[in-house]
Amino acid sequence: MSISVEQRVKNIFLAVFSLDDQDILSLTRENSRKWDSMAQTSLVICIEEEFGLSLDFETVMELDSFEYIVAFLESKYD
Repeated sequence: MSISVEQRVKNIFLAVFSLDDQDILSLTRENSRKWDSMAQTSLVICIEEEFGLSLDFETVMELDSFEYIVAFLESKYD
């Protein structure tokens, strides 16, 4: 059984932000002190490695919430 996109993104968020699982679903760049430029860089690197992507700068700047990232990645795999 393959792991869903959402679960794969949750695993990345758990590693990057060191949060409890229930806190991740509502996490955004705006509501988290931990989501700084270094965390954004780590997040992007992990996403690129996990999903085999190379994201351009414009896309990276749009990755500003758990919800958006999951939707973006699911659109790539539909």
